[in-house]
Amino acid sequence: MPSAGISPTSSIKQMLHLLAEASALPKMDAESWRVMLLELLREVEQQAQVLQDSEQRFRDLFNHSPDPCLLLEDGRFIDCNRAALTIFGYARFEDFPTSPVAISPFTQPDGQGSGEKANQMVRLALRDGVHRFEWEHLRYDGSSFPAEVTLAKIEMNGRNVLYCAVRDIANRKEAEEQAYQLAFFDPLTHLPNRRLLFDRLEQAIAHSARSKKQCALLYLDLDRFKIINDTQGHEMGDRLLIDVAERLQRVTRASDTVARLGGDEFVLLMQQLDEQPELAVQQAQRMGGKVLATLAQTFVLDGVSYENSASLGIALFCGDDVDASELLKRADLAMYQAKSSGRGTMRFYDPEIQASINARALLESAMRDGLENGAFELYHQPQLDVTGRCVGVEALIRWNHPQRGLVPPGEFIPVAEETGLIIALGRWVLEEACRTLRRWQDESRYAGLWMAVNVSARQFYQADFVQNVCNIVHTSGINPEQLKLEITESMLLGDIEQAIATMLQLREHGIRFSLDDFGTGYSSFNYVKRLPLAQIKIDRAFVRDIDTDPSNAAICRAMIAMGHSLDLRVVAEGVETQTQWAVLVQEGCDLVQGFLYARPMPQAALDAWLQLR
Repeated sequence: MPSAGISPTSSIKQMLHLLAEASALPKMDAESWRVMLLELLREVEQQAQVLQDSEQRFRDLFNHSPDPCLLLEDGRFIDCNRAALTIFGYARFEDFPTSPVAISPFTQPDGQGSGEKANQMVRLALRDGVHRFEWEHLRYDGSSFPAEVTLAKIEMNGRNVLYCAVRDIANRKEAEEQAYQLAFFDPLTHLPNRRLLFDRLEQAIAHSARSKKQCALLYLDLDRFKIINDTQGHEMGDRLLIDVAERLQRVTRASDTVARLGGDEFVLLMQQLDEQPELAVQQAQRMGGKVLATLAQTFVLDGVSYENSASLGIALFCGDDVDASELLKRADLAMYQAKSSGRGTMRFYDPEIQASINARALLESAMRDGLENGAFELYHQPQLDVTGRCVGVEALIRWNHPQRGLVPPGEFIPVAEETGLIIALGRWVLEEACRTLRRWQDESRYAGLWMAVNVSARQFYQADFVQNVCNIVHTSGINPEQLKLEITESMLLGDIEQAIATMLQLREHGIRFSLDDFGTGYSSFNYVKRLPLAQIKIDRAFVRDIDTDPSNAAICRAMIAMGHSLDLRVVAEGVETQTQWAVLVQEGCDLVQGFLYARPMPQAALDAWLQLR
């Protein structure tokens, strides 16, 4: 091992320096010179012995230290003791890696590369003399361990060397982790506890103030936990709580925080929702629905089935105008409102939001009842050619609410889309349209009329959509060429290839397609020409000012020309004046539809209207 300390050479230099100083003194006799030289030589010998003793002590301490010790010079290990060989799993120093990076993983726990960070630690030690830090090390067998490393600068033979002491702190880290778990996590479910929830909630409040993104706090209480806990024992109750925690983690997002406050109360913190409160409400409501649904499923504990449900309160927030405690109170209050309304329900804290949610829920429930009780009916709006002859109709759903009368489609269709009820409504419309077409085939005044039926995106992309349409057409016995399915541009953007495949399958059965609201989406010539269409419909937004706005007239002219170039018939909807009709006829439009001729009407009114034609 290299020596450490002050070298004899430095003492000789000091002696010569003293001799030089002595030569400047007054003349000394020979005896004085001899005495001085002997004193100097004795001092050198003493310093050499001190150095030798110091080196031996350092060597003994280094070799016999219970802590792993290494010597590092110019970024390379030049020696290590037996304890270092043992902890790193090497038999002798000759086999020991020379670089600190070789006994380190590629990156440290903080994400910094080991090579870059090692150089940084060495620079700090050389600058400050001593530097202590934590490090993740690798053993010979590839296993890792956390260590506390101390680098101390020492001088050896006139060179700067770093004395490196390594201490295994795995036990300390484990104790720290246990303390952290006890402080911030629930020991039963291992979910964040109230303390950690408040910390994350305060961070979420601050972040939402900066990002302007809405957040939601969902407060959950099990409805029948006390009964199970009291009758089956605390052990069974604990197992139920563990299952609840696991289910909540499965249905929530990775960015959500699921916490247990205590007892049977859980909290879900949702961040980064939409900036618009209305959309954030829907996101929180969907998550709440998932939570209630998963907890309503049967729990099986020790082979015994248990039914349970939960009450859920939701408080939305955005900004720092409210603190964590107040938010928790709001969500808790909403939860108790839900519990008082019955099991398995959710409530929003905000009265206006809750009123809106209640209204939508009532609307959905009423729609389901309406489907079962025949409250829906089809209205028909005629489509005419340029001569004024009716060639077809568009089927439009109408809802005769028992208390409100006719409910506007713009009010109930969005709710049906959101809840998925649009699939059942769409199927009913298609079945009713085909039944009507079948009746028309036996009446001369309806001979040759087609019926256009709107199809929603959710309905169109159902896996069994093609089969359902074919079954309905076959069961009704209609001529499939009299059925025209209207789709919009926007619903095709999700998966154009699947859309084309679906349309081609139905076209093989004689069913035709119309592209509704043309011009309001993202269509291009190349895009439209790939679709197996029979016609396109110019949206009313372009028809409205066609007789007064040259730009609208030019757009309609271009769409008509494009449709004809693809051998498609062109329908203009929203025609309300004679001048609009005249311009469309002049531009070569094939068909028109609008209030100028007829409003949507029930079957009896359509019969009378056709009789007059």
